[in-house]
Amino acid sequence: TLKPSAKAPKKERLSDAQVRQLLASAAGHPDEVLIHLLVKGGLRRGEGLATRWVDLDIEGGTRAVTGTVERAPNPKRGQEGEPKTRLWRKPSGKSDAAMRVVALAPSMGPLLRRRREEQRLEQVACEKLGRTWSNPEGLVFTSPTGGPIDPRTFHDRYKAICRRAGLPESFTAHDLRHANITAMVTSK
Repeated sequence: TLKPSAKAPKKERLSDAQVRQLLASAAGHPDEVLIHLLVKGGLRRGEGLATRWVDLDIEGGTRAVTGTVERAPNPKRGQEGEPKTRLWRKPSGKSDAAMRVVALAPSMGPLLRRRREEQRLEQVACEKLGRTWSNPEGLVFTSPTGGPIDPRTFHDRYKAICRRAGLPESFTAHDLRHANITAMVTSK
């Protein structure tokens, strides 16, 4: 006979007040729009990081989920040049049914338009410093040189925002996905 398996304890979800605290704490932070997107779009961290401008229909209020950003395993010693961050896209042979389309809260439109302008200014600043800006995927959320943001980098910055908001660090970026229903109801 098999013994019943122990279920993991149910994790506490972010309350309405905690979601508001987090969003207020993120105001003005470089990851503000990404955090709003994770909360209000119900996306996983890597899906949010992989958002491209072509995935967004700002006027229609939707976002196609076509890929994810994940951290690559540590390369073996001696393998120089291995990227630390990988961007995965839906294989071209997969059906469109494999792609999700999620609704965006109406409040995301102005935030995304602002992000587009911020990104344009980031590109100009990068080039003025003599560095090459490279964003061939057309990512919305990028490193200072236009590449994908490493998930660990975002994780560390997210934890700092949680601390500033007075939230337990046990709330992960994945928990924002579960706060989606609350945020959609409370967003204007």
